[in-house]
Amino acid sequence: MVPITKEEKEVLLRRYPNLSIARTMRGDSSRHHYYCEERAGAMAYLARVREEGVSFDAAAQKRSERRRAR
Repeated sequence: MVPITKEEKEVLLRRYPNLSIARTMRGDSSRHHYYCEERAGAMAYLARVREEGVSFDAAAQKRSERRRAR
């Protein structure tokens, strides 16, 4: 399991909807943390997200959805 941020979680779930992500401390929302399973494609995408910043996902997501639709 790899620690990730809430923003990274949202980006990863858009790209990999079946990816398993766990959140700790469900009862106390000020102290929760997110963890993602180590899947090869997801880890490569996470590295790109961290390198380029989370905000890149809007335009990149649209491009990748168009590519997958072809």
